[in-house]
Amino acid sequence: MLIAVVIAAVAGSGLFFIKFLRNTIETKPDAPAPTTVGEFKFIDQSRKPVSHNDLLGKVWIANFIFTRCAGPCPIMTHSMRKLQDELPPEVDFISISVDPDYDTPEILQEYASKYKADLSRWRFLTGDKKAIYSLARNFKLTTVKSAESEEQFIHSTRYIIIDKRGQARGMPMIVGNDLTIDKIQLNKLRQLVKELLVE
Repeated sequence: MLIAVVIAAVAGSGLFFIKFLRNTIETKPDAPAPTTVGEFKFIDQSRKPVSHNDLLGKVWIANFIFTRCAGPCPIMTHSMRKLQDELPPEVDFISISVDPDYDTPEILQEYASKYKADLSRWRFLTGDKKAIYSLARNFKLTTVKSAESEEQFIHSTRYIIIDKRGQARGMPMIVGNDLTIDKIQLNKLRQLVKELLVE
């Protein structure tokens, strides 16, 4: 089951509401993605270019978030921070904004600092919106800007685990529909990453 989440700011109030949607495109939470990452080139929080070629030969974990999100994104980012602290230093982390018009490198730098990200191995990417959404679709993940409001985005809460050859090997859904961490899926992610490191 996939959860796609819409986060909307209530005009003038700073409040947010969360709407959960089901998506039938994806398979079970821990199913491997039958795809390669494909080509991409974005910029990180320091305005340095990051491409798919830069990550070849590395095991890395990716997710799609946005900094104004008041629903799953803070939980996803906090969980990624825990993985950063737990997994070997050979593992890299990539968080890609689905709101690149707002999430400038400067905004992403502040967001990274808030979560004490180790920027030597965890990068926050922004860039062309069409390219970002195309990358998400390559993984069969939902990433859509809602037509209802400038503050609404629909995006997958799955993590993507990529091996040294640029192949997606798993897409666990770490954040459940009640916005809690799925510890079983998290443990499966840790185990898969350790296996990929020795391949």
